Amino acid sequence: RSARYPCTVPGCKQVCKTLGDLKRHESVLAHKPPSWECPRCHYHFTREDALKRHVKNVSNCASVKARARDRAASI
Repeated sequence: RSARYPCTVPGCKQVCKTLGDLKRHESVLAHKPPSWECPRCHYHFTREDALKRHVKNVSNCASVKARARDRAASI
């Protein structure tokens, strides 16, 4: 059976598979405001690698976000 590492922040129910994942979760992910922003669509990320992946994989992110906003507004 694999080890499980529950988050120690009160009220958080996150359980990680590795101690490294838990440390990353507690220090960066869920318990701090996002500090990385896409320069094109202004979407915010909690991790720099997530922003880099977004910029690499979503080349037209500003227009994608705008279309999603337009669709939501028309409903």
